[in-house]
Amino acid sequence: MYMAEDYNSPQSPYWCLKSLIVGALSDDDEFWASNEVQYPESGESRAAVVVPAPQQILCNHPRGNHHFALTPGQFVAWPMKANQAKGCKFAYSSAFAFSVPTGPAIQQIAPDNQLALSRDGAKTWAVKWKSEPVRFGSMEISLPIGAEKKMTVPVTRVRWFPWGDRAVCVDSMMIPPTDQWPDWHIGVYPV
Repeated sequence: MYMAEDYNSPQSPYWCLKSLIVGALSDDDEFWASNEVQYPESGESRAAVVVPAPQQILCNHPRGNHHFALTPGQFVAWPMKANQAKGCKFAYSSAFAFSVPTGPAIQQIAPDNQLALSRDGAKTWAVKWKSEPVRFGSMEISLPIGAEKKMTVPVTRVRWFPWGDRAVCVDSMMIPPTDQWPDWHIGVYPV
């Protein structure tokens, strides 16, 4: 098992475990006697926000139980261990970890938040890596399905090719959470 990558270093806030710094405080530090307070509300919370620069939709539905990022165009260009599993998924959650492959079989690659395709009878699998530029738009959805109430949500589309010969094309569309399903996103993948 690999516990680190080439880019890991003590200055990285994601890897240096800064949350453990409180363990270095003395027993009589005022931190240990302070009252617990609620995390401050930032004001109005939007269910989904398009962030153009990283080509993502941040999802934090007010009635949801976790927040996550839809990341349709994200990829890792440099060679690292399990780069498609770590940096090329369609969604990343703050509450749920992601799988990293242990072998080539579908049970071993565990393609959570990915679409895995095979063209050799399930001997090998391909998932998204590089893609064409991400496109953002919006969609009007009836809530509940078929009802009068409508909700407009941002959507993102991306085209990608699972194999280098570009013989197979996938047009992926990601739809963020709605009032009807505040913890779910929808992926549509015409192949």
